[in-house]
Amino acid sequence: MNCAERRRQRKLGGSQPGPSSPALHRAVEEAIRLHQSGQLLEAEKAYRHVLDLAPGHPDALHLIGVARLQGGDPSTAERYIREALQINGKNPAYHRSLGKVLLSTRQHDAAIACFNAALELDPQYIDAHNDLGTTFWDLSRTEEALTCFRRVLEIDPEDISANNNLGLALRDGGDIDGAISRFRKAAQGDPNSVEVQNNLGLMLQEQGEQAAALAAFRTAIRLAPQQTTSWITFAEALRFARIDSADPDLEQDIVDCFAQEGVNKQRLAVSSIGLLRLDPEFSKTLRELSVEGVEPNEVLTPHHVDVLSHRLLIALLWRAIIPDFEFERLLTNARRAMLQACLSRTLPSGIENFANALSANCFTNEYVFAVSDEEERSVASLVERLPVDLDKFDEETRVSWAIVGCYAALHSLPELAGLNNTAAESLEGEFGDLVRRQLIEPRKEAELKQTIPSLSAINDSVSQKVREQYEENPYPR
Repeated sequence: MNCAERRRQRKLGGSQPGPSSPALHRAVEEAIRLHQSGQLLEAEKAYRHVLDLAPGHPDALHLIGVARLQGGDPSTAERYIREALQINGKNPAYHRSLGKVLLSTRQHDAAIACFNAALELDPQYIDAHNDLGTTFWDLSRTEEALTCFRRVLEIDPEDISANNNLGLALRDGGDIDGAISRFRKAAQGDPNSVEVQNNLGLMLQEQGEQAAALAAFRTAIRLAPQQTTSWITFAEALRFARIDSADPDLEQDIVDCFAQEGVNKQRLAVSSIGLLRLDPEFSKTLRELSVEGVEPNEVLTPHHVDVLSHRLLIALLWRAIIPDFEFERLLTNARRAMLQACLSRTLPSGIENFANALSANCFTNEYVFAVSDEEERSVASLVERLPVDLDKFDEETRVSWAIVGCYAALHSLPELAGLNNTAAESLEGEFGDLVRRQLIEPRKEAELKQTIPSLSAINDSVSQKVREQYEENPYPR
């Protein structure tokens, strides 16, 4: 029996099959199948059926314990595994499983003893070596951990867990080059391991290999798009990465990252702007529309509207503040052009997504873009003519209110005071998201403010002004 076969045998119960009836053999196989598919309750029932057929069956007792540990019940798990050991104390897998139970309850010394007992029975037991090394590493006993992981690699140089674990231990010992080498070896063995890709990326980042680090993190987010930590490390890596050419796939990765909870979206802003500048059509539009004095009718051409609807720009506007003066001029000119087109009822089709996104951005940046006296008068004139009845909110009305929101927060407008939250919540799409951000959420914040008790009086003028500043501009949202 080779190494891989021996490890598979342990996972299936450990002991060599002895004489048994066909019914018992089928019952054991069915129980293991259920267990391997993650159906823990059904697997335990099946193992108990095995015990009905063969009372005291050590593998069934052992695997009930394993299932109980996986289900979060270490106390019961320990009882079943110890019972299996009483019947067959020569099975290294049972000792290892007991060690994992004890480790789960922070009984490190007892767990170490179990792993060593397993290794006395089978010095080639790779999983026990890895568990022992991981335990030593958790206890900051780095040299002992290194010895364990190196022993695994003597047995099987391709072992993924040992290469990854050795990389972690080498990292903690300050051997960054050695850690990178181990993580790369682990990644070759299992290109689909998110943990290995993240570990590799972090080490490459520390070594200054930013492009390679970003590549590792991009692999991680593709492998496990549901893992927030991978998106966080990806966003962090973008801050240091140098992007020299247009990359539509990277654009999509960043757009997807903007949609993730738990990620600091501002960390994506500089890279987003850099990628947009590398897009030939967007770069040309940026040069044309960011100049001072550009005529409004030159801004909203069909081509420019299409460029302003770029997926990355829309995501950026919704989620981050723009740290680029040329982009600010472009957005200021586009806002003014939309306002004039709205007043003259000449808004081009396809502008709604950009209008909503820019309105959201202006609200987030607390309306820092310059506003002329003429624009203020135009906004006031527009507000007077717009309907506030939701039943009359056609596409033109939605875009118009979004443009108003580019100049003033919707919750601050007396004209919308009669729009109740329940009705506003029914709005769908990006305009609905905008209304929730600019109208509903600030109203709820104002209601909550009334319920928060004041711990002490604020009497001095400086403190009162500071309080007013924060209450009027509760950034970041």
